[in-house]
Amino acid sequence: MINPKPFDSDELYDNCSSDPKQVTCICGKVAFSIFNGRVRKARECACNDCYQHMKWCRAVGGPDVPPIPHGGYWDNDIQLDRGEENLMVVMLRESGRSRRLVSKCCYSTLIIDHPGYKQLSFLLFENACKIPWDRPVRVFSREFLGILWKWMKV
Repeated sequence: MINPKPFDSDELYDNCSSDPKQVTCICGKVAFSIFNGRVRKARECACNDCYQHMKWCRAVGGPDVPPIPHGGYWDNDIQLDRGEENLMVVMLRESGRSRRLVSKCCYSTLIIDHPGYKQLSFLLFENACKIPWDRPVRVFSREFLGILWKWMKV
């Protein structure tokens, strides 16, 4: 039996150019440039905090919430290009550690900062803003589905 190769979402970005990228909120009133346009690490986040935050944004007029948001960790080397007056910092709860930069105009989540990132990187959800990708990205499989399928066949 051949063991399938484990899913690694970072492979989806291997051909991603390091050229700068301009990220915008959904309506385009807020924009910032990321000088290293190659994502450091890409993951799908299924934590309650991120999901609750995105549900809150949706409830007040923000973008649709995917079942599992796709997130990327980017170098903290950015420049705000426009829309500073449309930005606000949101914390999910007082005891929370993540600070989220959200646009007031369309409730797009633009940047997520956490003390664990040590000001070296930030998290950005592809589904919560507009990112100009070099090529379309598709997820073909996930390792946990294979494990579940094996269990169901027993």
